[in-house]
Amino acid sequence: MKRFVRAPAVQSALGWLVAGYIELIIRTMRWRFEGRANVDAIMRRPEGLIALFWHGRIAQGMACRPLLAAKPRRVLISLSPDGEFIAKAAQRLRIPPLRGSASRGGSKGGARAFREALSFIASGGVMIINPDGPRGPREELPLGPLLMARAAGCPVFVMSLAAAPALTLGSWDRARIPLPFARGQVVLEGPLELPPGAGDLEDVRQEWQEKMRAGQARAEALLAERSRATPTLMAYGVATKALGLIAPALLHWRAWQGKEDPRRLGERLGKASLPRPGGALVWLHGASVGEGLALVSLAEQMRALRPDLNLLLTTGTRAAAEMIPRRLEPGSEHQYAPVDVPAAARRFIGHWRPDLAVFIESELWPNLILTARASGAKLALVSAKMSESSVQNWRRAPRTAAEVLGAFDLIIARDAIQSDNLKALGARVGGVWDAKLAAPPLSVDPATLEAWRANLDGRPLILAASTHEGEEPLIAEAFAGAAASTAGLLVIAPRHPRRAAALATQVRRTGMTVALASAGPPAAPAHVIIVDSVGELGLWYRLAALAIVGGSLVAGVGGHNPLEPARLGCPFVAGTHTEAWPIYQRFAAAGATRIIAARESLVDLIGQALRRPAAIAAMGQRAADLAREWDAEADALAPRLLGLLG
Repeated sequence: MKRFVRAPAVQSALGWLVAGYIELIIRTMRWRFEGRANVDAIMRRPEGLIALFWHGRIAQGMACRPLLAAKPRRVLISLSPDGEFIAKAAQRLRIPPLRGSASRGGSKGGARAFREALSFIASGGVMIINPDGPRGPREELPLGPLLMARAAGCPVFVMSLAAAPALTLGSWDRARIPLPFARGQVVLEGPLELPPGAGDLEDVRQEWQEKMRAGQARAEALLAERSRATPTLMAYGVATKALGLIAPALLHWRAWQGKEDPRRLGERLGKASLPRPGGALVWLHGASVGEGLALVSLAEQMRALRPDLNLLLTTGTRAAAEMIPRRLEPGSEHQYAPVDVPAAARRFIGHWRPDLAVFIESELWPNLILTARASGAKLALVSAKMSESSVQNWRRAPRTAAEVLGAFDLIIARDAIQSDNLKALGARVGGVWDAKLAAPPLSVDPATLEAWRANLDGRPLILAASTHEGEEPLIAEAFAGAAASTAGLLVIAPRHPRRAAALATQVRRTGMTVALASAGPPAAPAHVIIVDSVGELGLWYRLAALAIVGGSLVAGVGGHNPLEPARLGCPFVAGTHTEAWPIYQRFAAAGATRIIAARESLVDLIGQALRRPAAIAAMGQRAADLAREWDAEADALAPRLLGLLG
């Protein structure tokens, strides 16, 4: 039987079979790393290095190929007959084998292999060695790798590998062969140090051997923790795998409805439309425009502290995809976030390989989070919040909550209430920060600003910002009453610009003349301008004598961001429904805004702004001062996040 197995044709066939199986494992295995940051830093350097892992984990080591850096690598495989098909498989997996021993004094090509390995390391490659091969003893480290490390003068790191489910062979090394869709755990340690000028290496050999054994035990323990998959996560995995089969059709249907960009549907399936840049990459993800703007501000702070960083910002809506890229600095890119199905998550994470992933608010997508974690990325959840119904749902699955929330290295809650909710679910909360209050001042095109300012010709402008249905008639009526004897201009910027045409028709019925902002400054003065595109509030806040922040005059919305006008020094007021923004209380207490409780108050305030704009301008200055104080308090978050990178 041995003669048959060692026949060249059989060895070749076995090599093909092993390589094919490992390729299947590569495509389906889900990895998690510990200790990757130091090794990644070494990998980015030009010099070569040595990687050690036990012989019984060689299948996992080959399957780990795509998750290591793109440095050239070779694997040392013995010249024994049993090593022949393993060498053929490694060759076909694009890990060229070097046949022989790590010891220059060893038999079977040891001296030649030793010299070739030193030359390869000197050229900047990674030499991968199973130090306890070819026949053991199992998990005992000989002197050969230490002698090679001393001769090469290169860093050495240890890869401890575990996988489940896996088959255990009856071989001397008790080899573990992962099954398709297995979970993998890698514990990385290094660089290991050789004392300068070391003579007797026995003490160092024993120290390294214990590190390798302890690392293997750690990998097995971490994998055991992960392998206790909760029924809820298992059900979610099955459901989202099934959803993945129809996801392309659903996305095309949404594109037909105008809810998706048909040119970029691939991104929603995890297929990147941009190459990954070299170096460290931070991925920041938010749902839509508001969260995206907060992340733009955070990205700018991080880039100021670490100019070498590459930043990827993802969002899920068309509105955000239209606005966010215009706000990004060079070195930052935008992509659509992938839908949370396993295949899309793997494609996305496999391409971008983030070093740090920052999720914001309630973006808890288990496949994306756990895949990112398994890739070795550090994870942070900032401005974390949950609705009451979400909290109750998570409480029904406490183990699942612990698994998902436990994947994060840092959680910053939105406020004290959210902090208590998250802690009740088992999360480790490291502070409070509200993302909705963290964004740069809204931008504006200078030429457009000057064109509208010239068109106004001194006329005071009243802005109704981010309004909702039912608010525009109240504001238009108050403006008409206050402006009866004054040539003012009312600008209405609905929260959803698709309502602009209907609003224009509605306002015209009152007898006021109306123009659309997209047509540019009107030739003849109009009473009302309707803003019919997104991303224009930076223009109108700069021109307004007074802004009425919408979402606050009718129940059910909870108000909108007061820091947007405040950062631009624009005086603003709001209705009584501002429960979503507790900071309004701080503005009101400082005399930096007023809360409107009745129509008469709104008429009076608009009248003041139209007739004596200087009298109300002081409120805008107080708002600007308070915004600066608030922004200064938030500046500490970026350094904390960068600290996760090591």
